[in-house]
Amino acid sequence: MSSIPGMEPLTARGQPPNITALSERLCGTRFPGGTYTITTDIHSTVTALVEATDHPQTVHPALCIVTALNAIGLPLDQVCLLAEANINDGPLLGECDIRLHRPLQVDEPYSVSGQITGVTRKRSQRLGLMDLLAFTLNIASSEGKAVADVGLVWILPRPEPLQ
Repeated sequence: MSSIPGMEPLTARGQPPNITALSERLCGTRFPGGTYTITTDIHSTVTALVEATDHPQTVHPALCIVTALNAIGLPLDQVCLLAEANINDGPLLGECDIRLHRPLQVDEPYSVSGQITGVTRKRSQRLGLMDLLAFTLNIASSEGKAVADVGLVWILPRPEPLQ
């Protein structure tokens, strides 16, 4: 099911997982982590996309998300599988909170660590049943100094329970 041992499915496909069991199982789960370096090409592309003033070494804060997700240690489809969701069901980024301690720099390697901080269930008139998967990713310099904390909440659409 996932690349993290002991994470077997709680329910059969087509049924939403038990939210209490899912939350108990996932909260506190740490991601494998990894490293990421923002290249000049990525910096230039993002600077052009957001129409920011180009600073040769300091990058746009939006690259905190790119850095965090590229160095989480799991592809997003595997993160979804941890929560018994399928990436083909269309997860959405619901919230993003970036706390920047210092600017990210071009061509500097950053390490990322993080963990799942919450799983809750909600019902929306527009989207129907959904789970909110929250996690925090911490970006550090190669010297181990805090650079940014990125809080993300992913909306995971769920099937309606069978009666």
